[in-house]
Formats: sequence, structure tokens, C-alpha cells
Amino acid sequence: MRSASVSLLVAGACVLALQSPVLAWHSGPHMIVAAIARSEMSALAQIKVDYILGLWRGQYPDHATMERASVWLDDINGKGPPYEKPSRRFDFLKIFQFMHGVNIPYNPEGIQLQGLDALLPLYERSAEFLLDMAWDGLKATTPTTEKLEDPFCSVPPPVSSFSLASYSEGTVNAANGNFLEVSHADEHRRNTGVSARSSQVSTDAESPVGTVLSLNFYLRMVIHLVADIHQPLHSLLAFSPAFPHGDRFGTKISMVLPNGKDTNLHAFWDGAGSVYTKRRGEFTDEEIAEEARRIKLEFPKDSLESHLKPELLAPNFRNMAEESHRLGAALAYREFNFRTFRPADLPYVPTHTYLADVRLACRRQIAIAGYRLGYALEELSAYLPVPEFLQNHVHAA
Repeated sequence: MRSASVSLLVAGACVLALQSPVLAWHSGPHMIVAAIARSEMSALAQIKVDYILGLWRGQYPDHATMERASVWLDDINGKGPPYEKPSRRFDFLKIFQFMHGVNIPYNPEGIQLQGLDALLPLYERSAEFLLDMAWDGLKATTPTTEKLEDPFCSVPPPVSSFSLASYSEGTVNAANGNFLEVSHADEHRRNTGVSARSSQVSTDAESPVGTVLSLNFYLRMVIHLVADIHQPLHSLLAFSPAFPHGDRFGTKISMVLPNGKDTNLHAFWDGAGSVYTKRRGEFTDEEIAEEARRIKLEFPKDSLESHLKPELLAPNFRNMAEESHRLGAALAYREFNFRTFRPADLPYVPTHTYLADVRLACRRQIAIAGYRLGYALEELSAYLPVPEFLQNHVHAA
């Protein structure tokens, strides 16, 4: 009986490894999603989030703002090329490598799925599971700075240049804005308690909840995975006579683009139609903010109201993934006839119409993801502490 159980576990692990997305939106889309989210957040919420991310700047100086931290969950997988060289050491932390999406099967020919494939999607091996855990963890945070900061790091993190940016849409993050707006007065009192200093010893008998480690893990997961589940091929695993065990989210479908570049279907979508191919370090902060501004102008929030209903906002992560799945089913494989398709037909050469439609759809998905992430982080920020350096600034004024 024991050997049979072990065999089942091993088989299950193999299936999960094969049926889980290994890739993610490329760095550009991730950072643009985060920049759009920032532009939709109050200044106080931005600073709270950047404060937590900045507490890890000693180990991750290149991932210390919302935009830069958006790619952290990808970067920690690496131990060398093609990953960018880190400021300190490679993590080679692959624990979450196969949990960047939701394994929703797409089976247009209705073939018989075998083994664990027939049980997909598997919740505990999905981005939905990680997002649910992160959401619950962040909402359990004690909103004070008591015992939070690393005692070996006495310099508070600076206010991010992103949080001081001014967007032409007139959102509340203007550089000359009051960081503690009137609308946040109740939140400020709740976060700081009777004392003006949130670092004073709590009157609660229990120790505060939330550490630099847990808050950073959870925030970075939310920022990254909310974006990932809006890439349709992170929520769609195609089965067909040619791919009886799945196409591994499009990575098994090789492509040749009009410029002669070789890629695969998943990577093509990760780059929003191979538009964003630069690495994280090749983007300037200004480029990220400007591209976010352009996408918001192309897809203003009021044009996407049907995608911003409460049932499609956090923490309804499965609904977001299922919406992306439907888009992928309608568009990603539009030029495939899975009934007759054979691996020998590869590489796939997409039409110019397909290229244009995918690029438009991806930009729209980036906008939707950014708006939804902004809502999520604004809500979660109510559970995060007001940084002490900001309190000092307010009380000195």
C-alpha cells in the first residue's frame, strides 16, 4: 500500500511539473501593470506598499519598488544566464516556479483526459492558491511598525520616485499632494492608535502579526500573480489529439515571426505579442511610467467597466483567471484546427491579422490587470502600517 501511495505521489508530481506554467509575462508587461496600479492608488497606499518592499532593499536593491518588485517572483528562479545578474547572489528559489497560473484545461475536441489531467485545475498547485494565501496573510497584518523593521538596518527606506510621480489623469499621487489626505484620517488613527507613534509598544497582549519576510512575500506574490493570471496562456492548457497530455501552456507550439525570429506561443504572449522583449534592467523608470500612461489613454477605466465589477475584483482570483481562459480559447488558438493539427505542422507562422489582434488584446489585458491590481493594493494598504518616517514628517509639519 505504501509503495502504491509513493508511486501515485511521484506520478502526480510529474504531471504537475509538466502541466504548470514555467514562464510569466515578460518584465515589461509586469512593470507596466504595476505602474498602472500605482496611478490608481492613493499616495498613502503607494507609500505603504513601497515602504514594505523597501524593507528588503538590502537583499533586493533592484526590486525595492512596486514596479521593480513585480518581476521578483520570476527573478528568484535563476542561478545564472539567461537571468539578469543580481546585485548580490542568485536565489535559485524555484519553489513557486510551477504556480504562476491556473491549470484550466481547454479541450475543444473532447479527447479523454488521463490520470491527474482529468482532475485539472488543481487548486493547491495554482496562482489562485498563492493569491488566496497572500490575501489572507496581508489582511491579518498588525498595522503598526512595532518590531517590524530589521534592527540591523537603521536607515528608513526613501520615498520611491514612482510615488512622487504626477500623472496627467489627475490621480491623487501628485507630488505636491498631502500624503495623509482627509479621506485617510480614520485609517491613520486606526493604524497609529492613541499614540502618535505606531512604534510604541502595543497594548495588545499578543505579538504583532506580519514580518519583513511574510509581508514582502505576500505583497510580491499579489503584485506578480495578479498580472500573470491576465496573460491568457497562464490560465489555459490545451489538449488535442496532437497533445494528449497538454501543450504546456503553448510552450510546445514553436513559432516563426515575420521578422524571422523563433519563439513559442507562450513566450509570444508573454511579450504581449513579442512587443516587450527587453529585460528588467533595460527599462528606465520613465519608460515604464510613460508606457503605462499610453495604455491608460488607449483603454481608460470607464471603457472597461464591465471588467471592473465587484465579482471580477480581488479576492475573486478564479473569476479573473476564467475570464482570461475564455479570451485565450477564443484568440490564442484561433488559427489552429486541433482536429487535423499534427506536431509535424510546426513551426506555426501567424498571420499579420493574428499578430495585430494579439497585441491589441494583450495591451487591453495589461490595462485590466493594472486597474484590478490598483484596487487590490488600495484595499490591502488599509492593513499595512504607516511608515514611521512619514509619521515624523506629518507630526513635524
